[in-house]
Amino acid sequence: MLQKDTQQALEKQIERLFVLSELGKTFTSTVNLDQLQQSILKTTSDILLPESWHLLIKNRETGDLDYKILINDPALNRNQPVKIGEGLSGWVAQTQQAILWTEGRCEVADIPEDIQRSIAGKSILCSPLRSKNQLLGVISMQHSQPSFFTLEDLRTLTTIADFAAIALENAMNYERIQQMTIQDDLTSLYNQRYLHQLLDHEVERANRYFKEFSMIFIDLDKFKMVNDTYGHVHGSDLLKEAAEVILANTRDVDHCARYGGDEFVIVLPETGKEKGLISAERIRSAIEKHVFLKDKGIHAKFTASFGVATFPEDAQTKQDLIKMADEAMYEAKHQDRNTVQGYRKKP
Repeated sequence: MLQKDTQQALEKQIERLFVLSELGKTFTSTVNLDQLQQSILKTTSDILLPESWHLLIKNRETGDLDYKILINDPALNRNQPVKIGEGLSGWVAQTQQAILWTEGRCEVADIPEDIQRSIAGKSILCSPLRSKNQLLGVISMQHSQPSFFTLEDLRTLTTIADFAAIALENAMNYERIQQMTIQDDLTSLYNQRYLHQLLDHEVERANRYFKEFSMIFIDLDKFKMVNDTYGHVHGSDLLKEAAEVILANTRDVDHCARYGGDEFVIVLPETGKEKGLISAERIRSAIEKHVFLKDKGIHAKFTASFGVATFPEDAQTKQDLIKMADEAMYEAKHQDRNTVQGYRKKP
C-alpha cells in the first residue's frame, strides 16, 4: 500500500513538472497582457484546483494593487484597489513572503492576528509576483476545506509565480512600448501619427456603412503669451491641463489627439455637424471657465478657438477634412477668438 501511495505521489509530481515546463513555454510565448492573465488563471486552476482565487497587479501610478482577475469571491469588490499592507494580499505584497494557511495556522510566516481572524476556517495559498526584486502583484487562492492545500502546493504556486512574473513584466513592457508609439509624450493624448490611422479607419467605416463623423480642430488663443510671461515649463503644464479639460468633456468613443504645438484634434464617430458644434461649444465653455496653473500659484485664464468639419458633408478624404476643420478654426480666430465655427464652403 505504501509503495502504491509513493508511486501515485511520484506520478503526480512528474505530471506537475510537465505542466510547469509547458507553462514556461506558454508564458514566454505571449506578450498580450489579457491572454497572459487568462493563461495564469487556467494553469493555476488546473493544477491546484482552488474554489476561488484572484490576481492583483500593482498600479504604477497609485502604488495600490488592482484586481485583474477575481473568481468566485463575492466578499471582495473588484473595483476597490487593495493598499499595500491591507488584508492578506496587501500583507503578502508588503512582506513579499509567500504563505500557506492550512488547518488554522501559517506554515511559513507569522501573520498578524487581525488577518488570521479574517481567513479562519479556510485553506489559502498566496504568493507575491516579483521580477528583478520589484513587486508586480499578488496571486492568491482559497479553498473551504481547512487542510486542502499543502506545502507541495505552495512550492508549485511559487514556481508558477516566478514564471508569471517574468512573463507579466515582458507583457507590461511591450504594452508600454506600444502605447508610446501612439501617445503624445507631453499630454498622453494620441499623437498625430496615430490620428491619421484613426482617420483612415473612420473614413473607411463611414464609406462602408454610409455613416458620417466630425472633426474638431482646436487652437489655444495667444498661447505664445504664456511662454513669454511664465516660461516654457509652465507653458507645457498648461498644455497638459488643456488636454485634461478636453478629455473630461468628450465621450469615451471620441478620439482626442495633440496635433502639434498648441493645437488639438478631436474625432467624433457617427456625429453630424450639428452635434459636432454642440460638442465643440461644450469644450470651449469648459476651457473658458477653467482656472489654469492653480497648483503653480498662477491662476491663469485662457480660451481657445474651434473649427468643426464633417465627413462626407464637407470633405471626402481625411486630408480635406483636416484642411476644412483647420480653415473653420482660423475663421473662428478672425472672429476675435474664443468661439466655435463650422466649416462653410466659400461662394
